[in-house]
Amino acid sequence: MDAAHRRRWKETKLTTQSYRPPAASGPFLYPWRAYFLGQLLYVFLNVREMSGWTKPVWAILAFLVIPALCTLVIGRGGTTIQRFRASCGSVGTAMALYTAVNLIRLHKNIGDTSTGSIFLLILVVSVVYGLIAGTVCTGLGLLWSRRRAGKAAR
Repeated sequence: MDAAHRRRWKETKLTTQSYRPPAASGPFLYPWRAYFLGQLLYVFLNVREMSGWTKPVWAILAFLVIPALCTLVIGRGGTTIQRFRASCGSVGTAMALYTAVNLIRLHKNIGDTSTGSIFLLILVVSVVYGLIAGTVCTGLGLLWSRRRAGKAAR
């Protein structure tokens, strides 16, 4: 090793050892809170659904009200992509699981014995409903964070 190579090695070693990632700005995100709240509310919606609610009421509760409540508990820290991953992942997973359980229950009540296409149908519908609920949660979170930022600037 020549002297220039040793010097570069020491500089590289010192810079990599002293590197610290930037700290997260603001409060932390709590996606697990949103997931468990979403599961609890979707279980409540599943029980109340049997009491004869109409489909528009169910759709408003499932796709707007529950994601909005989950958005409130998720937190407001992190970057936009971190908030997107936290909200879409937690609320989308809760909605997808709720949808899958409902479709399996409905399939069992109908008494149909074909399982090949039903599995694919349950998978696709659960993923689509989960993406819709997660996107609504993400959109509401972004709107509320911008609104708060606008009020703070005034």
